[in-house]
Amino acid sequence: MKTVRFPVTVSEEGVSVTIRKFSRIKHGKTYTSFSAEYFLLGKRKQEWRSKFEDAKTAALEACRTISRGQQVCLQLANGDRLEYLRANEALNPIGVKLDVAAHEYAGAMTLLGGRATIVADESGNSVYVIRTNYLRRVKPAVAAERFAIAPGQPANVLPMPEQKAA
Repeated sequence: MKTVRFPVTVSEEGVSVTIRKFSRIKHGKTYTSFSAEYFLLGKRKQEWRSKFEDAKTAALEACRTISRGQQVCLQLANGDRLEYLRANEALNPIGVKLDVAAHEYAGAMTLLGGRATIVADESGNSVYVIRTNYLRRVKPAVAAERFAIAPGQPANVLPMPEQKAA
C-alpha cells in the first residue's frame, strides 16, 4: 500500500470533501482516527472513522448526497416520528398523502368553527357532524356542498361506528 499524505481531498460529482488524520496518545497507546470534513447547509460537518477506507467511503457518500440535493432532511424526535408514522398508516389504505389530509381537515374545521368530527355511515346515505354535546345529521348532497366533496366521490371520512340497540 502506498503512503498517503494528509490532508486528502476526495471529489465526486463536483463536490469535494477533505479527510484529515489525527493521532492521539492515551495511556501510552497511540490511537489514529480520520475525519471527513465538508460543509452542509452552511455548517461545517465532520464524520469520524477509525480506518482511512471507512472515512473515504463516508466522504464519497457525502459528496453524492450533496451533489444530488438530498442533504435537506427533517429530523424528528421520537414522539413526532411516531405521530408521523401513525398518521401515514391511517392514510395509506385510502391513498391520501399526509399534507393533503391535513389541509382538508383544517378546511373542514374552519367551516365547522372549531373542534368537530365528520363521520359517514356505511350506506353513504348520511354524513354526521359531531361536536362536543352536538350531533347533526346532514344529507350527502349538503355535505358535498359544504365540504367541497364532488357528488359520487368518496369523502375520505371515517365510517359511522356501529350503534348498540336501545
